[in-house]
Amino acid sequence: MKNSLLGPLVLLIFISIKASASRHYIVFNHGLTWNEAHDFCKRFHIQNCQTRLMFVCQRDDAYTFVTEAKTWLEAREYCRLQHGDLARFQTSSMNDIFTELDFPRWTGLQRAELSSHAYYVNWTETGLSGEGDCVSIFSLTKLMETKLCDARLPFICFWDGNINLVLVKENKSWEEALEHCRSLNDIGLRFDLVSVESEDDYVNMMSKVMEANTDEVWTGLRFLGDEWLWVNGGNTSNIELPQCPTQEQRCGALSKNRSGSVEARDCSEQKNFLCYSFDA
Repeated sequence: MKNSLLGPLVLLIFISIKASASRHYIVFNHGLTWNEAHDFCKRFHIQNCQTRLMFVCQRDDAYTFVTEAKTWLEAREYCRLQHGDLARFQTSSMNDIFTELDFPRWTGLQRAELSSHAYYVNWTETGLSGEGDCVSIFSLTKLMETKLCDARLPFICFWDGNINLVLVKENKSWEEALEHCRSLNDIGLRFDLVSVESEDDYVNMMSKVMEANTDEVWTGLRFLGDEWLWVNGGNTSNIELPQCPTQEQRCGALSKNRSGSVEARDCSEQKNFLCYSFDA
């Protein structure tokens, strides 16, 4: 399917929706029927002015497609600062305004990772000399360039569906990691800090753990009352940790250094963490 000017609008509407569990690339959409998707987009597009979308400015008879996402009020202010306004148009002029355009989308690459993680490289003329450390790729030309990481763009997700794991490469305390995972809840899916309940879980998770930027990653294991508990209520019989840990060692982390082992750690330590998805 060709990308059009309307394409990025749809991408940004689905800014918090997760891909299905199968292993594939998606242009950030969710598994909905056409009618469900149409109704969802229509409700968002018409009613929610806080949704961040790309937009079109109009100045006299000239139209400019702006590739950074903004709320309706932010977009209007941006256009007016350019001595114009948000675009207005009639049905007869839509084909002239909403044409096929090349727009940037985020990839998972950052400047520091290019030497070890870049399997495809095809830069624009500015390429690596551009501002910022995060790498985008254009929808039509497939050319890449760096941009400031706080720019709001559509993006492409890659979902490794072994056990619906998401490695978050942000350093957070255990409580912050738990809150982050649970904030990812979405249509048909919920998220939580990961629980490790079987040998198969350990094997599958360790490949993710080894990708982390920290030596250990938080799991959903916590000492509460007088026992170790997984946040999802799972079985802890296979966990070998102190039965009376010190006050500072009451959260569980998976270690890179001891394959598959869960270690008791200070809950305030800053680590990457693993979230997992499950049906709501």
